[in-house]
Amino acid sequence: MASIQKVAKGWRAQVMVDGQRDSRTFDTKAAAMAWSAQRETELRSIANGSGSKTLTVGDVLKEYELKVSPTKRGARWEKLRLPLIGNRVIGGRKFGDIKLAELRPSHIAAWRDARMREVSGASTSREMSLMSHAFLVARKEWGWLVTNPMAEVKRPPEPPGRERSISEEEIESLLTSMGYEEGLPVEKPMQRVAVAFLFAIETAMRSSEILTLTASSVNYKGKFARLPMTKNGTARNVPLSSRAIELLKMLRQWIKANHYLPCPLPAGTRFSGKRATGHRFPTSPFTIPVTKLSRA
Repeated sequence: MASIQKVAKGWRAQVMVDGQRDSRTFDTKAAAMAWSAQRETELRSIANGSGSKTLTVGDVLKEYELKVSPTKRGARWEKLRLPLIGNRVIGGRKFGDIKLAELRPSHIAAWRDARMREVSGASTSREMSLMSHAFLVARKEWGWLVTNPMAEVKRPPEPPGRERSISEEEIESLLTSMGYEEGLPVEKPMQRVAVAFLFAIETAMRSSEILTLTASSVNYKGKFARLPMTKNGTARNVPLSSRAIELLKMLRQWIKANHYLPCPLPAGTRFSGKRATGHRFPTSPFTIPVTKLSRA
């Protein structure tokens, strides 16, 4: 049963169905009444084990984007992916248009198969993890779902890991393409990227960590770099060899906005996001089209 009351900040609507309560405050009485009617219908549907008959997958994704994604370090990636997830066409209609009460594992399996025709299994799996957490929050915190529709859906198989040593010839080729020559001044943006490339090999730091290095985070006397926030969400110190310090000193004259490297990087340059491990790379730490480098 719904209750509408005037409060200091507007109109408060309260509903209760089978012992489950929910409430929200609105600017107008009409908005409060409309919400209470819809929410009461949703709660009855959920109480009957059907899930919400009015809300859609798109509502879940949008609400997650507005309320949950901003609290996470990967907010930018999620805000790009969530609309893509909902816009995928499944069985002649957008995935986001499916009512929660109608959502079945077969819908998600169809979404997975369609997505895998466009991107790798690893990328599909990451997006499915995002989708799964959105449905989990919708079920546990918002009361929009009765069960997790992804529980019975298989993820794409993990591809075999790639690991190889980058050769000296490849290093020299990249450095030449970027206009870097040992012993000569570092004057151009692409030459700075070349120094960062060598620094990645020397320290095994993640690309995101290198890009955020500042003058205040490097302790030359103690021979370490302080990273206040890493991909794992914790701070750590990275020991710096004499060669690593030598490379950073090449960039000191170029520090702008307290950063060693330009943010964003020069056009045509992209950090791959992979982490180097000593002299071993799952892939090259920088993805730089040769055609772009030739014009740098």
